[in-house]
Amino acid sequence: MTKELENEFENLNTLEDIRERSKDNSNLKTELEKCIITVQELLCERTEHLNMKNEAFETENPASDLEINEMFENILRIDFTITKNETTQQQLRKYKPLVEFIETHCQERAYSFQIKKCNQTTCSICYSIRMPIDIFQSLHFLPDPVPSRDNPDHYESFVNLYGKSTTEKFCPSLISLVSKTEPAPSNILVSAKIRDYIKCNFCGKMRYLYSGLRLTEQEMQDLNFALQTYTYSCRSLIFPEDHSLA
Repeated sequence: MTKELENEFENLNTLEDIRERSKDNSNLKTELEKCIITVQELLCERTEHLNMKNEAFETENPASDLEINEMFENILRIDFTITKNETTQQQLRKYKPLVEFIETHCQERAYSFQIKKCNQTTCSICYSIRMPIDIFQSLHFLPDPVPSRDNPDHYESFVNLYGKSTTEKFCPSLISLVSKTEPAPSNILVSAKIRDYIKCNFCGKMRYLYSGLRLTEQEMQDLNFALQTYTYSCRSLIFPEDHSLA
């Protein structure tokens, strides 16, 4: 990276700033992509050394601009007013046709997003199915993990759950998150100790940020940086566990 681009990069404070500047400066985008290749390759190599039940982990290359454009063309069939600059959950929730499509055709989970045709003749989005109707009707969304009734330390088999309605109630990471959530003392949850606000990217509701002590100037800078860097949703951690404000 040239000195000029390095100086430009140093003036960018958040990931959002970097993304916006990269849209206007193709040279900066290209050089940044080159800089992270080594890190990406290292992470892929380390990940592929892992295995579970004698099966090695696999990594995939990030989507290319061509693949992203092709996907976006399909999204425009649902709502042609959506733009590529509005891709956060909060921004997308204002597009009612897209919200309705997700509710009727998709299943959202922490680690997956699944879509299935509705096969309704009145649907203006889905193309007609091309497989036999009996096979189509036998296809279901992937089930969530559910503890086995016979052995709660193990999960129920896929065969026993496929085609049944399940929830993320037993998702390991969500259970861990709930268990770490501790109720704040009642003397903290008062208006005088509100230090800032944060918006949930999923539901759009504003949440208060409380602190027993007034934040220092440095802590306020760290807080503002974190709010601009990390995506927040209800019940999730505001900061990573190793963050100075965690």
